Order: sequence, then C-alpha cells, then structure tokens
Amino acid sequence: MNKELLKTELQRACAKVAPYFPLDHFVAVNPYQAYADKPFHEAAAELKKQSGLNFTLEADYYLKKYREQYIQASDLREALVRHGMHTDLDQFLLTAESQKTKTKSTDRFPTLASVADSLSEKTWAKMIKKRISHWAASYFDTKQAIWKSPFQNLGLYEAWKAEFALDRSLELSGLKNSRAFVRSLPSDAFTALNEGLEKLGIQETELASYFGRLLYQHSGWSAYIAQTDWDNRLAGKEDTQLPEFLAILVSCERALLEAVEIPNLMQQWEKSRTHFAQKSTQVDPLLILQEAFELAYQRQLKQQFAHAKAPSEAAQIKVQAAFCIDVRSEVIRRNLEKVDKSIATLGYAGFFGMPVSYTPLGFESAQDQCPVLLKPTYQVTEACSIEDHVEAENRTWRIQLKKLKYYFKSSAISCFSFVSPLGLSFLPKLVANSFAWSRPLKNPNEAGLSKAWLDQRKATPNLEGISFEQKLSLAKNTLKGLSLTKGFANWILIVGHGANTTNNPHATGLDCGACGGHAGEVNARVAAGILNDKSIRQALTSDGIFIPAETLFIAGLHDTTTDEISLIYDSEWIAGREREMLELKLKLNEAGELARKERSLSLGINPLESIDKLIKRRSKDWSEIRPEWGLTGCSAFVIADRKRTSAIDLGGRSFLHSYTWQDDAEFKVLEGIMTAPMVVTSWINLQYFASTVDQKHFGAGNKTLHNITAGIGVLEGHSSDLRIGLPVQSIHNGTEFQHEPLKLNVLIEAPLEAINRILEKHQSIRNLVDNGWIHLFQLDENGKVAHQYHKNLSWHKEVIASTSHTQIEELVA
Repeated sequence: MNKELLKTELQRACAKVAPYFPLDHFVAVNPYQAYADKPFHEAAAELKKQSGLNFTLEADYYLKKYREQYIQASDLREALVRHGMHTDLDQFLLTAESQKTKTKSTDRFPTLASVADSLSEKTWAKMIKKRISHWAASYFDTKQAIWKSPFQNLGLYEAWKAEFALDRSLELSGLKNSRAFVRSLPSDAFTALNEGLEKLGIQETELASYFGRLLYQHSGWSAYIAQTDWDNRLAGKEDTQLPEFLAILVSCERALLEAVEIPNLMQQWEKSRTHFAQKSTQVDPLLILQEAFELAYQRQLKQQFAHAKAPSEAAQIKVQAAFCIDVRSEVIRRNLEKVDKSIATLGYAGFFGMPVSYTPLGFESAQDQCPVLLKPTYQVTEACSIEDHVEAENRTWRIQLKKLKYYFKSSAISCFSFVSPLGLSFLPKLVANSFAWSRPLKNPNEAGLSKAWLDQRKATPNLEGISFEQKLSLAKNTLKGLSLTKGFANWILIVGHGANTTNNPHATGLDCGACGGHAGEVNARVAAGILNDKSIRQALTSDGIFIPAETLFIAGLHDTTTDEISLIYDSEWIAGREREMLELKLKLNEAGELARKERSLSLGINPLESIDKLIKRRSKDWSEIRPEWGLTGCSAFVIADRKRTSAIDLGGRSFLHSYTWQDDAEFKVLEGIMTAPMVVTSWINLQYFASTVDQKHFGAGNKTLHNITAGIGVLEGHSSDLRIGLPVQSIHNGTEFQHEPLKLNVLIEAPLEAINRILEKHQSIRNLVDNGWIHLFQLDENGKVAHQYHKNLSWHKEVIASTSHTQIEELVA
C-alpha cells in the first residue's frame, strides 16, 4: 500500500471527527463541521451509507406534521423540486409511508467484527467496543479513579499495547493468544496500521469508508480523543492521538482475524465489501420530508416578521440590559420589556467580548471564559487584599478536606470503616435531597468560599493582567458590538447567565457556551469594571463615544433554571441611588415571575399550582432529569436592532444579537458577528439537531442509566462507548420531541452587498450557507424578510403574501 496515500487518508479521516468537550466545560459542537464543504443532503447520504448515521427522524414524525397541516402540500412540492424530483405528491406520500427507518448493518461499510457477528453466535464487535471503552476510561482518567493506570505517561498506542499485552480479558472472551499477538505488534502505530490493513486485505479505494466506519463505531471515544488533539494543536503540540486510536482499532480487527476460527470469514467479508461498493445512493424520501419540514418553519417565521407591529413611540429609556444571545434570554428580555417600557434590552455573545482566562481565589489553574473557537488573551484573578489571601488559604483547606473525605469513602479498604461509624450522619442529607429541601449545587466559582467573604467580595475582579490600552480596546469593541455607542441610559446591566441544578453530570451544558461552558458572571464583572473606569471613558471620547457620568454599568447573572437575576455591585457605587436600585430589582423579579409562568407550560407544570415554587424546586431536586430545557428548540438567529423583534413572540427559540448596520461604516462588526457568533450558534443548533435525529452516535442516551467515567463523560449503564452530545431527556419530554430538528435560520438586517463581501472573504462561512447547513435571510428597512440566500452569492427575492404562502419572485445576483 502506498504510504503517502495512507497518511493522507488517515489525516483526512481523523479530521472529519468533531471534538467532544468533557463534562467540566461541556459545550455544544457541530458534529458535521468537517462536512460543511458538501451539500447537506450529499453528506447525509454518504454518512448513512458508510456508517449508518441518521440525519432525519422517522417518517411518522413528518407525516404527522403533514396530517396536522403544519407541513403543507406546497412545502412538499417545493422540497421535491429542490431535490430534482418531479414525482406526483400522492405517490411520494405512499413511498414515505412505506419508508423503513432502521438502517440494517449490511447497509454500512462492513467491519471484520460485524461480519464475524453475523457468522457466529458471539457479538465480537460489542465485546471489542466494551474492552476498548474500559481501557480508554482508565488511560484518560483525570480525577475519578483512585488507582491510576500505570501507563498514562505513555503515548496512546504505546499505552494500549502495554496494557493489552498483560490483559487476559480478551482471551477469556474467546480471542485466543491475544496477549502474544499484541506483544508481536510493531512499536510504531503507523507501521502497525499499515501491516494491519495489508493483513485484512483493505484496498486503497476502501480506506476512507473503512476508517470512517471504525471511528463512528466508537464515536464517543473518537470524539473525545479528537478534542485532545484539538487542545494539542492550540498549544502547538503534536496531534497524533486520533491516528493512533485508529491504529488500535485496526489492530483489534486483525487480532480477531488471527484468533477466531470462523469458516469463510475472509471470503464473506470480501463479498460484503464488494456489495457495499456496488450500491448506488438513492434520494432518501426522509431527506425530502425534512426539507419540507424546514420550509414549513421558514414560512411561518417569515410571516411573523411580515405581520409584526411597528414599535410604538419609545419611552425615555432609563435602563439598558445587555443579555447573552442565548435563546433562553429571549423569554426574559421580552418579559422585562413588558413590565417596564423604560427598559430596553440588547443581545451580545455571552462572554461580552472579554476573552479572559479566570483563576478563582485559592486555585492555581485557570478556566477559559470564552468560546472554544478562541484562545483567551487576558488573565483575570479575584482582587486580593490581605483578607482575600486568608480566605484563599481557608478555601484551599476546605477543598482539600472535601477531597480527602471523598478518597476515604471511595477507597477499596477505608470505605468499609467509613460507612459503619459515619454512614448514619448522611441520613439528614439523604432525606433533604429526596424531598428537594437541599440547596442547588453551588456555583463552582463559589465552592469552598465562606458566605461572609462572598458578601463583601469586590464586584470587579483583579484586572492587573490587562493593560490600559487593552482595556480601552475591549471597551470599544464591546460597545460597538452591542451597537451601543450613543444614547446611554443611567443604568446599563451586563447580564451573564448560568444554570443551577443538582446531581446533573451535564450541568455545564446548561451554562454559557460563549464562556467555554462556564457561567458568564466573570465576563460580566470584567466588562462592567472596565466600562466604569473613568480613565477608560475619557479615552473613549477620542472615538466619539461619550458615556455620561451618571451612567453606571452593573454586572448581573441570569439563573436560567429559575429565571432569577442577581446583580453584582459595590455598595458605594449606588450611594444616593438606592431607591432606583430597589425599583430595578423589583422589575427584574416581576419579569422573572412572568418568564417562569411562560416556561412552565413546556415543563408540564400545572398552572393552578405554585409555579414559582415548583420551578425553583427543580433546581434542588436530585432526581429531576429535566431541570430546564437549555437551548432546546433553537432554530433562528436574528442579527438586527431590537425594534425588529420586540413585537414578536419568538417562543424562546431565537438567538438575538443587537446590530445596527447604519453605525457600522466598514461592516467590521457584522463580519465579527458572522464569523464568530453565527458559527457558534450553528454549532449549538447542529448539536441539538444531531442529538435528536441520531441519539446512537451523537446523543448521550438515557440520563437515568448514566455512570460518570474518567471524570470526563458518561457511560450508559456499566459499559458502553463514551456517550457524547445531549441526553435524550434534554430533547424529549417523555411523550414527544421537545426539540424540533431544524437547521439554523439566520436573519440579518444589512445590505446584500455587505453580506456577500463577508461571505466571499470567508470560505468556511460561505460553505455553511452555500451547502444548506445554515439558511440565510435578509431583512429590509422595515424589518420584513426581503431576500433568501440561494448559493454562489445569489439571492431570491421574497414576496410574502397575505396568506401563509410565501412566493419567490426572482433571483438577485
């Protein structure tokens, strides 16, 4: 086999695996990101054929939507035309009714283990996956295992070879002489891979399909290892772990070939591969139903903008509240504006333009408070007085004591002596947790800190790691990003967000993705501190930004589980304005109450019961598997002034980013939004999409069966592949899907020429819209949908009829 070709195919296969970020900073990732250069339907057909990946739900889901007239006949006809099909609609519906939804194993590229399964009574593929998963958990363990693997200091392939040369479990499962076989393998992973492929008889033309099938068969650990390579690349280190993992998987296949005695195994495998190569790819009726479903949603979304009432005469704005663009902010923003017309809200990525690395008090390691697409530029710590140093020492002692307690009760020997004398002391906690009397899990940034210290903590962290010029640049970029360079109110809130749950391994997945899977409080505090700095304000005047002396920036934290907003400030800031602050807090509480009432409908709470009490209870109940819905339902992203959406109820399904193109002379702000927040929101949207349509490969399975492994992820039950993505309870309410699998619809109010220039400049962004991974629309000067992006920098002009039908009038180049 040509070694250069093998290296190319190896790198290409590994590059197609999207990373999975561990539980301590879990963020949504687009699992299809490496396929953005292909049209959505082509990538779907290729991956379904190769690895059995699903890109749609079952036919019944869409047909039910059709029977309920959510999907209309016009949507189906349009979808058929887009796929180049001129089938009669009734005939197509008959075909869809008979569509089989399960992908048979023979429909994927066959592995040797899958063929061996079909020829014997043993499940070889499952056995190998189980053993690989146990080994990987041991090798990658960060903080869970008491007894660490002795091979963690070795490279991935070297560590696997060392452990499996000693491990008898494969031999006991039927793989004869597996330890001797592993010892005989080359010491170099690439050589082992090359030799394995030759022994297995894999042809050069089969490499892409075979590699893809093996990696997706172990999709969880493949994704986690891809993330370690991602981190290594950012740190300037070698990214060889995923290629080595593939060499391990091929070696396991070779071990199976040499150990088992199954008649005609090789002949049957060759026959299965030949059959796979001869299969043609047909247009999947399910993809047409999915297209019609998306068209139906777009039709209704356009109608909402077409019929939106013009904003009423603006009252004098006393408060401006900047929230994260997160879809959960849409609900609280709408209700906050409802309770007081003098409050205006804005939207910005939840790290508020502050790409910082934050070191909590008493900690040595820092956490990145910015999107995973960025590397933090600035170092931030807690302000440190003498009292702070004392608290830091006390916090370190408290955390160490907690760890010691954990090790003592988890150790194989001391756990017995721990239970007997101390077991009863846990009874009050057990009862409190069972009846949801306990408090929610503490914010990790506050764990181990005394209440007295938290009450007197300075609102602004220690910003000594950021120079004056850097602070000025950050302030300028944040204000321009918010389209807030004039008309400042007396109070400006910068509200980050975080969730508050108990006994939830995926808790960080409910925090702010723009803050790297952490709560956004730190970023809000940094932004407020910089923007309150008088010297920074004075310097901003040279750029024509004049912030009045009476304007005060206040950091806040929106608890998305309970819809409570807490404000963070030093008491001397509001001296003489205490009454205004009290009134503001009352308005925030009132808006939170309305938001909880609105969200209670989707949480299945009886409106006759105490909604506030029941929603707050969810954050404290350790048996609650759906404390909140997170970003479930996300389907749109509006980049425009708030007046375009203030009169529209978007149902907590839309990301909202403030933007006024008339203030963006060179469209640098728009370019920043389209190349960063638009990509991140697409990642979130496609993570929810993938976890909905393909739980097997991109979902975390059933929460009630989860066991945390290696401190980085979960297994479903005692043994499985690492389960990645979102648990089924995060997208399904127990009766039906809470999340509708729709690709992101982005609506931008800006000239077409400006949008096209940005697309032309950034090929990766253009791929997303050209190939249907993102649907792109332009809003006109009245906030109506005027054009829909087609491809190749061309647009369709939209004519929104008075009915629910949308017409395409012409193509605009």
